[in-house]
Amino acid sequence: MPRNVEAKSVESDADVTFAAIESQTTMNDRRSLIAVRNSVRRAVGEYTYLEIGSHLGGSLQPFVLDPSCKLMWSIDKRPAVMPDARGSRFEYADNSTARMVALLTALDPAIGDRLRWIDSDAADIPASTINPAPKLMFVDGEHTDRAVYSDGEFCRRVMDPAGSVLVFHDAQIVYLGLRQLFLDWEAAGVPFTAYHLPDVLMVVEFGLAIHDDAEIRPLLLNNHVGYLTSLFVNDVYRHVANRFPAKQYWALRKTAKRWLRR
Repeated sequence: MPRNVEAKSVESDADVTFAAIESQTTMNDRRSLIAVRNSVRRAVGEYTYLEIGSHLGGSLQPFVLDPSCKLMWSIDKRPAVMPDARGSRFEYADNSTARMVALLTALDPAIGDRLRWIDSDAADIPASTINPAPKLMFVDGEHTDRAVYSDGEFCRRVMDPAGSVLVFHDAQIVYLGLRQLFLDWEAAGVPFTAYHLPDVLMVVEFGLAIHDDAEIRPLLLNNHVGYLTSLFVNDVYRHVANRFPAKQYWALRKTAKRWLRR
């Protein structure tokens, strides 16, 4: 199949899969998440999925529509306002589990048979609660370094030790938390493989190698897409640094250092 036709086909799949419920993801995010789902399914068959940060249920849609996903866990503190590493606090109107379940029921009237939800910080949930252990996990909760570190540790505690995949959304925001997670896992001798998928997903494999799957491989080979997108999203900081008053602040600081060295 010609590459442009294949790309249109994958994009159409993402359009259909994410059509019913609003999701704060880009088209590339959706294509990548679907590719990860499909590759996990090809590797293990039936699986359990867990996500932290569901809001309306937009990121649950690919799994509601996948009959191989036998159980879904949704963990969300359900705050009205969420802190964020970008310095703002983001509001989530009518952020209720009841609203999410109603939207998901429209996709699958029997969703209650497959969906489990916990309105809590993941750190407060005993690992034994999550049973069976998930093969695939998605973290898109509070966008702070502290929270993503805590959520990542929780996922590592509850995941299927026989092989699992963990995906973080908005890696360009919580990169410091991810970096510390990886450093600590390496120091503790935890075996894992991590890589970036477009637009802003960080994928971590724990003994379940999907990176050579036919859907994942081209996304990795064209890794400039996610890399440049992440830089572009954070480019606002460069503009701030080159404008008043930040530019004047750095000029004054440089002058002060020169004066103090005299």
